[in-house]
Amino acid sequence: MFKKRQHYEYIAAAGTCNRCELKDQCTKSKSGRTLKRHVRQNDLDHMVEKANSPEAKKDITTRQHLMERSFAQATRYGYQRARWRRLWRVQIQEYLTAAIQNIKILVKDVKAPAPAMQMRVAAKDSGRPGQALPSPLPALFNLLWGIIAELCRSVNENFARHPSVIIAWSGN
Repeated sequence: MFKKRQHYEYIAAAGTCNRCELKDQCTKSKSGRTLKRHVRQNDLDHMVEKANSPEAKKDITTRQHLMERSFAQATRYGYQRARWRRLWRVQIQEYLTAAIQNIKILVKDVKAPAPAMQMRVAAKDSGRPGQALPSPLPALFNLLWGIIAELCRSVNENFARHPSVIIAWSGN
């Protein structure tokens, strides 16, 4: 075993190889066949097998759409490198980037609540049994939807009046 190279080397003698019927398919070397095997080759084989499994391919697809998209989006908008130095400053930049990406997703996917949802909320308020949802989620959804819709209207109005406005964050 070679310590620095981290592999085992198996060497077959030239005489052994010359007597073998499969020598033409195995090696063209006159000094015999040499095989190298990594010290942890069994683990490597297991990992390759696991990486090629259907579950791993499904995980890769999920990762592409969830994680890699946000990294690509941040890169596209100029965040390949940190703007500041020191860990706590870089963390602030990362938190702000993640917050902006989350707000962008929320604003993009804002939709009015479905009519059935509004009717159930109204039924809950009216006190009719059997009609209400068991949780306060519809009311919370309506409240959040109203806040986000108002935020969108406000942002659109402000950018329409002042297109060159830059929103800055103050760390006070």
